[in-house]
Amino acid sequence: MTSHNNDKASKNDLLKELETLKAEHNALLESARSILLYQDFTSSAKEIFSYCKKITGATSGYVALLSKDGSENEVLFLDSGGRPCTVDQNLPMPIRGLRETAYRSLKGVYDNQFASSHWTEFLPEGHMQLDNVLFAPLIIENRVVGLIGLANKEGGFTERDLKFATALGDVAAVALRNSRNLELLKESEEKYREILETIEEGYYEVDLAGNFVFFNDSLCKMLGYESDEIKNLNYKEIHKNPDEVYKVYNRVYRNGKPEKSAGWTVITKDGREIFVEISVTLRRDEKNQPIGFRGVARDITERKSREEKLEYLSLHDQLTGLYNRTFFIEELSRLTFSRAYPISIISADVDKLKKVNDTLGHAAGDQLIQSCGKVLNDSLRKSDILARIGGDEFAVILPYTDDSIAEKIAERIRSNVTNYNEEQPDFRLSLSLGWATANDKVIGLEETYKKADKLMLSEKMSRRKETTE
Repeated sequence: MTSHNNDKASKNDLLKELETLKAEHNALLESARSILLYQDFTSSAKEIFSYCKKITGATSGYVALLSKDGSENEVLFLDSGGRPCTVDQNLPMPIRGLRETAYRSLKGVYDNQFASSHWTEFLPEGHMQLDNVLFAPLIIENRVVGLIGLANKEGGFTERDLKFATALGDVAAVALRNSRNLELLKESEEKYREILETIEEGYYEVDLAGNFVFFNDSLCKMLGYESDEIKNLNYKEIHKNPDEVYKVYNRVYRNGKPEKSAGWTVITKDGREIFVEISVTLRRDEKNQPIGFRGVARDITERKSREEKLEYLSLHDQLTGLYNRTFFIEELSRLTFSRAYPISIISADVDKLKKVNDTLGHAAGDQLIQSCGKVLNDSLRKSDILARIGGDEFAVILPYTDDSIAEKIAERIRSNVTNYNEEQPDFRLSLSLGWATANDKVIGLEETYKKADKLMLSEKMSRRKETTE
C-alpha cells in the first residue's frame, strides 16, 4: 500500500509540474504573440506585465524605461495592487538602491527582506509599503533600457520567479525594440517579414478562402514543405479535420475576436500527423475590411504525448496494462447512477502467489500475474471492465449483466484457466472467484463489490482447507 501511495504522489507531483510548465510556456508564448498583436510598446508591456504577475504571484509592480540621458527611470505604468501610494507616478525614478544593482549587473535581482533592509532609505515619502521586490531588466544590445518591477508576493519570490521574470524581460525588450522601429517597419515590409522569420513558431497568413499568402521558414520546417509548395496550398489540404478549422475561422470573421485552438491535427508533407496549437486573428486592409486570417502555429505533439502518457499511467497498471484501482473506483462511482443495471462484479484472486514469489522469485510471480490478466481478459466481453486492484487481486465490472450471465462468465474464466494449465503444466495458474449482482441502485456497487470479494475469499479459504486436509 505504501508503494501505491508513493507512486500516486509521484504521479501527482509530475502532473503538478507539468501544469506549472504549461502555464509558464503559455505565458511566454502569449507574451511573444503580443509583439505581433500590438504596435505600441505600452499595450504589449501591459500584457507581458500581467502574465509576469499571474505566474509569479506578485500583487503589485511597474514597467519603467530608461530616460534618454540614462540617469533615471521613467514609469510607463504602475500597479499598486490596492496598497496606498501618494507618490506622483509621473515623477522619474532615480537609478539607485536595488534597481541600480539590476542596471549595473545586467541581471535580475530580488530581496524577500526588503521591508527591513537598507534599501528602504531610497524610497520617497508616501511610497507604498514593499514587503519584497524583484527587478527584471530589459536588455537591448547588452544595455539595460528599462525594468519590470514586481513586489509584494505572499511567501516571497523564488529563483524560478526570477528566471521567469527575466525571460519576460527579454520578451519585453524585443517588444520595445520593435516598437521603437515601428516607423521603419511600416516603410519596409521586407524588414517586418524578417522579424517574423526570427520567431521559432510558425507564422502564417491566409486569404478569406484559406489559401496561404505568407508564412515564415519555421512553418515550412514544421510542415515539411518548400516555400513554393505552401504557396499553392489551402488550409483544407493540411488539416485532418478542416471543418473544425472552418468553424473557428467563421467565428473570428463574425466577431473579430482572436482565438487560439486547443489543438488541431495537421498532416505534414510526408504523411505524419502532428498536433499543432494555432492562433487565429482577422487580417484587415487599410480600409479596415477583412481580407483573411493570420496567426502563430506551435507543434505541441511531444507535449500532448507526455500528457497522454501521464494520463495513461494514472489509470493503468504498469505490469499488466490493465486498468488500475483508481480507474476501477471511478467506474464504480460513475456506473452507480447509470442505466447499466443489472450490474455484476467478479472478484478474482491469484492463489499461492506468495509461494511462487518465495520459491521461484518475483519475476516468476510477475509472469503469473500477467498470465492471470490475459486469461481474464480473454474470457470477457468488450463492454466488461477489468482492473488489477492490488498485488494478486483483480476485479471485473459487468454492465447489463444479471447473476446467471455472471455465473456463465465465471465458468468461462475457470474453463480458460484449465486450458491455460494444460498448455503450461509447469507453471500452473489457480484463481479464486466470487461474484455478486446489483439489480438496481438500491444496493450500491461498492456493497456489491464487497459481497463479491467476500465470496471470493470464502472460496480461497475452502481451497486452503482442502489442501491442508
